[in-house]
Amino acid sequence: MITLNNLSKQFGQKIVFEGVNFQFKSGKSYALIGKSGSGKTTLLNSIARLERQTSGEIFLDGKDIWHMKESNFFKNQLGYIFQNFALIDDATFRKTCLL
Repeated sequence: MITLNNLSKQFGQKIVFEGVNFQFKSGKSYALIGKSGSGKTTLLNSIARLERQTSGEIFLDGKDIWHMKESNFFKNQLGYIFQNFALIDDATFRKTCLL
């Protein structure tokens, strides 16, 4: 389970999100939705330890992710797949679905 406690992130004077409290339970699927620039990727980057949050805590199975050994965290605890444009060249949605 991933637990977010009072998570906040800002860049300079720009507050991206603040006071986020949530639990992602094991075995469940979740979707983050929102407008471009609303902080979805920044939140995921914080959970994945790619960016440190400004304040608050992130726990994985009750352990603060920033106190975990980095090599163990990235090797055994959490995986992250980055979105990318044009993963399949010259294919329409219809052609891609038929592959």
